[in-house]
Amino acid sequence: MKKRLLQLPRLASLGALSMAELGGLKKPLEDLLSVIPDDSSFDEGISIAYQVAVDFLREQIERGETTKNLDIEAMRETSAAVLIPRILELRRKEVESLILGPDKNGVYHIGDLYRTYYGRLLSAKFGLSLRVKLSELEPLLAAMDGLGLKLRVLSEPEEE
Repeated sequence: MKKRLLQLPRLASLGALSMAELGGLKKPLEDLLSVIPDDSSFDEGISIAYQVAVDFLREQIERGETTKNLDIEAMRETSAAVLIPRILELRRKEVESLILGPDKNGVYHIGDLYRTYYGRLLSAKFGLSLRVKLSELEPLLAAMDGLGLKLRVLSEPEEE
């Protein structure tokens, strides 16, 4: 089983292990599979691997790493649910730590925002490219405000 899982793409392997909601887990799959005893049943192996994955994910979250590929809706009914409050807090901090300012042409480069969970989600929803005018950014800002997120946006370029 371990050899076959290692041959699959990462997300497919996690899906096969019933862990698709942990798609943002950065630990090498080999580390996760190495904890499964060779003599365990498939169900026992999955259970052991899931608990170890949750521990790995807890460490990753405590280091402040990105949470954008974690499906908290799917986590709600699993033992990973204990991590949801911290994931939500990190997602809020990701957004609120950013400051977006225009360049000299009034264009906002939102690549840093796009690398956050909410930034990617809302940029896609509103069809934003990585370079936008303030008027294009306003629906995203309103949506963030509706979620209780405060994204700082400058109206003038920062002085160099």
